[in-house]
Amino acid sequence: MELNQYGRPSSMEEYDLFLENGWFRSGLYVFTCHFIEFDRVFYRTIWLRHDLFLFTPGKTWRNLQKRNRAFRVEFSEATNTPEQEYLFRRYREALSFEPARNIHHLLYDNRSAGLSPFNTYQVCVYDDEQLIACSYFDIGLDAVAGIAAFYNPVYASSSMGIYLIYLQMIYCQQAGLRYYYPGYFIPHYSHFDYKLGIGKSSLTFLDYEQKAWLSFSQFTDKGLPYPFF
Repeated sequence: MELNQYGRPSSMEEYDLFLENGWFRSGLYVFTCHFIEFDRVFYRTIWLRHDLFLFTPGKTWRNLQKRNRAFRVEFSEATNTPEQEYLFRRYREALSFEPARNIHHLLYDNRSAGLSPFNTYQVCVYDDEQLIACSYFDIGLDAVAGIAAFYNPVYASSSMGIYLIYLQMIYCQQAGLRYYYPGYFIPHYSHFDYKLGIGKSSLTFLDYEQKAWLSFSQFTDKGLPYPFF
């Protein structure tokens, strides 16, 4: 498993291998980390994966469908339109942390989209003709990585972030793909806890000591966060 000369996976099969080994996409590159620092405190990063062959949407999905039944959903190859940039800007302004400056930076590091080695798709949600939510995901050979999701803050009560993840997972499950990678969660840092309530029966985590993906029911905390002096 090697990166090409530009620090990127050279094929969809290789992208699957990077995801399997706890790497993830950032811009035009892939990275991994075991720890992260917020406000001078170190936390562990726990990489997550769903086995879509075991995934069942369940009651949460049925409630989301009912709540959002008036909205239109469209899947397509990724685009970066002024409408999407406006929506991302509105979403960004409502956040308590600092995300990417814009979509072009998020997906392409402000370089040409033609340089991207990733097979990126999107799901867009519309209220009549107004774009209210969007998310991007990369499709590999047998695996999928959820890259980013954003929505109009006015629709926060519709659980748009979680709704977008379910839409991605169900779409990829129906396409016959095996694994869905939502990135990491961070124990003791609640911003990412929403990932743990989705598809509990199919959720696994990467255990670096055992070098294996284990059921999340086996996860145990190991003492962080730790203050940085």
